[in-house]
Amino acid sequence: MFNRVGFKWGALIMALFFIILVPLAVLIDRIFANVYTDYVDASVEKAATRAVMQLEKEDKLEPERINLMLSLSDDAIIVFDKNGKILSRSAYEFFEQDTIDSQWRKPLEAEQKSYTGSRTENATGARFHYVGKPLLKDGEYNGGVLVMSNVTSWYETMSQIRYWTLRGILMAILLALVYTILVSWKLSRPLVDMTEATRKIAKGQDTKVTVTSKDELGILGESINDLSVELNNYRKNRSELLANISHELRTPVSYLQGYAQLIENGQYRSEEELKKYAHIIDQESIRLSKLIQDVFDLSKMEEGMMTFYKQAVDIEELLEDAADKVRLKAHQKNLALEVTIQGPLQDIETDGMRFEQIIINLLQNAVNYTPQGTITLRAFEQKSTLIIEITDTGVGIPAEDIPFIFDRFHRVEKSRVRDKGGTGLGLAIVKALTEALDGAITVESKENIGTTFRLSFPIHTFSTNS
Repeated sequence: MFNRVGFKWGALIMALFFIILVPLAVLIDRIFANVYTDYVDASVEKAATRAVMQLEKEDKLEPERINLMLSLSDDAIIVFDKNGKILSRSAYEFFEQDTIDSQWRKPLEAEQKSYTGSRTENATGARFHYVGKPLLKDGEYNGGVLVMSNVTSWYETMSQIRYWTLRGILMAILLALVYTILVSWKLSRPLVDMTEATRKIAKGQDTKVTVTSKDELGILGESINDLSVELNNYRKNRSELLANISHELRTPVSYLQGYAQLIENGQYRSEEELKKYAHIIDQESIRLSKLIQDVFDLSKMEEGMMTFYKQAVDIEELLEDAADKVRLKAHQKNLALEVTIQGPLQDIETDGMRFEQIIINLLQNAVNYTPQGTITLRAFEQKSTLIIEITDTGVGIPAEDIPFIFDRFHRVEKSRVRDKGGTGLGLAIVKALTEALDGAITVESKENIGTTFRLSFPIHTFSTNS
């Protein structure tokens, strides 16, 4: 529970709430208390100063006159002479004796300075703020004034405020807790769904995350959905690849096993028949080796692990060399192989061996599926693009098969591929190599008329100074 992201978010929100709310409540309480205390102190100070100014004008401190002068004041004002005798009538509210205690009188008599403070009556629990000021006559101590302001009602009011503030805080905490639970659930629910989805994806199940927002969580959900699609495609392609490889391996292995047993058991009638069996074994082993190498190369390219060694390449010479390597096989089928270079072609920076492999694969493919006629290799530059076209007059490709001819193990006519020695990977390798060298490949074909493969490479990606 404590490791769930919803709980952590909730704890964080509540912690932030407490960090903000508690100091704010304390601050407001202190502000109210300080403002009122300052107001009371100023009021008491003002009353004491006014009383001192009035009393210092009197020649003699007479109780009757003092009580008359101070009768209009809301505060309790205690006036005493230099001997500590209480002169004002309201003094008996606080002091039972006629003489004020020395603790109130001596600071004024000794230092002739004012003092302030607060007091709580033990009997009634009443609270007072007070100010004591000396009375001076001709610069000498002549008594004192003690002003007391009852602040009991204010403390009661503050207690009520604090009580309701505390209730408000508790209510706010309750609301914040409910809000935190809802927000935490709302925020963590997509993550929980994503976690469950990724676990299902890891188990190979086809699942998707419901995306309801366009924020970072929404982007993450879309990324997981994309990952799910990619993984499903990968698993599907892997299954198809393994099935196709198993199928492709089964035939040459069965040939090798069958003819090897015939030879081992001596089931042949002549040396010529033995040579025939040996030739079949040799051809099937070559085909098996080529299939394994093609699968290996294609896997390396799809995983981005194939290394390319780029250098300056004379493209005209490369095309001529590639044509020469296929020309003998074309002549054996009485096919004409023509090379047409339109205009001087710039040297390009590419992997010459892989580039030549693309051309040879396409030329061999044209030779294999052209019973008679001509194969043309044409190259030219168009704006900033190198164009290479390989055209044959062969059997062509049905329109419904054209979108799939670059797929692994796709065959237009499965019955004739074995006769041509193909593995079903040639065009897939051509496409992968072309794209790895920053090129593109397209095809146009009509049945019984011929096929044209068109390669295009942007010249601006090559450095002619290399």
